[in-house]
Amino acid sequence: MLASKWYDLIGVRTTEVKTVGLFFLHNFLLGIGTVLVYVSANVILLENNPERNLPLAYGLAALAMMAAGKAYTYFEHHLPLQRLAVRVLLAVVAFTGVISVLVAVGHSVAAAVTIMAGYRVIYLLTNLEFWGVSAVVFDVRQSKRLFGLIGSGDMPAKALGAILALLVHAHTDLLFLLLLALGAYLGALYTLRATLSSHSVEARPTSRPQRLTSLAPGLQRWFGDSQLVLSTCLSITAIAAVTAGVEYSFFVNVKHKFHDQATVMRYVSSVLVVTYLLAMVFKMLLTQKALEQVGIRRMLVTLPVALLIGLLVFSGLWQVGANDSVLLLYFCGLYLGLEVLRRAVFDPVFLVLFQPLSPPERLRAHTRAKGFYEPLGMALGAFYCSPCTICPA
Repeated sequence: MLASKWYDLIGVRTTEVKTVGLFFLHNFLLGIGTVLVYVSANVILLENNPERNLPLAYGLAALAMMAAGKAYTYFEHHLPLQRLAVRVLLAVVAFTGVISVLVAVGHSVAAAVTIMAGYRVIYLLTNLEFWGVSAVVFDVRQSKRLFGLIGSGDMPAKALGAILALLVHAHTDLLFLLLLALGAYLGALYTLRATLSSHSVEARPTSRPQRLTSLAPGLQRWFGDSQLVLSTCLSITAIAAVTAGVEYSFFVNVKHKFHDQATVMRYVSSVLVVTYLLAMVFKMLLTQKALEQVGIRRMLVTLPVALLIGLLVFSGLWQVGANDSVLLLYFCGLYLGLEVLRRAVFDPVFLVLFQPLSPPERLRAHTRAKGFYEPLGMALGAFYCSPCTICPA
């Protein structure tokens, strides 16, 4: 009886419990691995002139993500989704091994930038693999109910990883974190195989209603025959650019306020823990009900409105000449708020929007958005931050 009430609360039907559990565990393990690599990359970058090297890392990571997205697109057209998903996770394990070697032997700026680029490629591949399989297994109605829930699986994992970051004081600790990441990715591979053995994961073409409007032939090469994909890709580009700028400003202000590396990591880790736990609560308990009661259009407006409010607040702080401590609290709050809204609201809704497309179309649209336009936005953010006028020099 208690379990039934809990399933009703989170929007899971009895027949979906096993499937949702597998996807939640899969995303949880991916989240542990990804955040541990993220922590390792940022620890090294914050040690090496972050004002100059963070934008460089963002720019090179964007190029690496575009190349990885192009490769994924090629194999998406030539391999069944089941085989592609398994090979992607094997590639993630290999990338993590390479990063572990770089952490062990490389202490230069080039190694730090390469490690950050490697993290971004891993993030992209795990995202494409997880949501590619999810988009095929769940239909449109299930996606509205369940994408927020299964997407929340990585939030407690990332909070756990941020707590582990408190223990980081030397490169030997980073190697230990990366070994844990390797184990988590291998566990994700096991849960993926369990999912594939119990579900037919295949992107079959289906009929769709005739569209009233379509894109010009010159745009169809980049966006497909869908204005929805065009609008979503442009939105993701803008969100990624802003996110890169906010993340950069947050990290650099923290570094200027706390010069000791251990203190920096404690502060950053505390903010990340709060961010991921809040995002988990919003995703699990509020996203589904908000979609039903508020609607997709209004939910998508929340992130731009929050950003506009944040910019107005920053303008006021700039006018009154706020000191470093106040700016640090501001960027901390802005980073936390935007990350929670992005992970708990924007990402699940963006995935739901693609579900009405036929399976092959939705996979191509997701790959195009995440594999090209999100890195493009990050590159634009890096270009803006390189001659940074926001943060103290």
